[in-house]
Amino acid sequence: MTTQPWSGPTDVDEATLRLGDELGSGGQGRVLRVTDHPGLAFKQYKVGGADPAALKLLVDIPAQLQPAERDSLYAQTSWPLARVFNKGQLSGFLMQEIPGRFFGANSAGSKKLRELQYLVYPRKPLWGDIVPDAGVPAATRVEVAREFTKLINTLHGRGLVLGDVSMSNVLWTGTDGGAVTIFVIDCDGIRKLGSRPVLPQADTLDWNDPHQPPSGPDLDTDRYKLALLVGRVLTMSPYIRPGDQLSLLSGVPDQAATRLSAHWQQAAGKYGTRPAASQWLMALSNRNDIALQPWGKVRPRDPGLPRQELEDPTASRPVIKVTPHGTGPLPRQTGT
Repeated sequence: MTTQPWSGPTDVDEATLRLGDELGSGGQGRVLRVTDHPGLAFKQYKVGGADPAALKLLVDIPAQLQPAERDSLYAQTSWPLARVFNKGQLSGFLMQEIPGRFFGANSAGSKKLRELQYLVYPRKPLWGDIVPDAGVPAATRVEVAREFTKLINTLHGRGLVLGDVSMSNVLWTGTDGGAVTIFVIDCDGIRKLGSRPVLPQADTLDWNDPHQPPSGPDLDTDRYKLALLVGRVLTMSPYIRPGDQLSLLSGVPDQAATRLSAHWQQAAGKYGTRPAASQWLMALSNRNDIALQPWGKVRPRDPGLPRQELEDPTASRPVIKVTPHGTGPLPRQTGT
């Protein structure tokens, strides 16, 4: 079980925090170490206009999850743990520091985050031990894609939209002899479907959905960006998009490759037709599926139920997982 990263109140006065070194800085904020709480960091907003209600919704999410889901969320994300206020104004939030296993040293000895970019470009000597000299094998890449897909599947099951997916906000590890894991940062960009984000959300160049609706990212745009991540990681191609030829790296199992290619082409379709995370997960797990017969008469919607709580109408139909005799999930690669 993952250790609870923060057991204090969900609203904190910035004046009570002992702040240390700056750990990082971006366009919307900077990250500072909280010295009296090892492993904890404070993201301090540089810009105004952050929505306190939207941030509270995120802070409250872990308490609504089953223990296993909550543990996975803490292990794989820098999830907002508490809102921080300065003189009554929202100034940022507390989160976990990025674990050390998601860092590597380049050839100059500088400590760098092991970002997804190191999986989508061919290895360069300057990368040092961030990526092994022999590169990252297909089995590890499949597992990275699968772990990210599992997280997206969990978020979507709760009606949560990730929004911005890029090669800099998804971290990975698993080339040092440990388990293959991921860690997603900038989680204050996540929002409830139909709700406002904490701050206006960024959309990373070359990781955009060309058919994103004017209302902004939603579950279907997440599905398109999931396809981008899976395709680019498993082909080591930084600019490939659904509809392009998918030339998977050697080592991806044949059965998985066939299904991944089919999902890749389907993701090139119009808005509302992209494969759901559950479909990608089935392919990445190298398992068979049996499609159910169409449902019978649809029960009318309860008029008292908020629309955003309804099942997403674009979601794919359920499948029954079947593991053929002698087969199973792809083995984890063993070996921040």
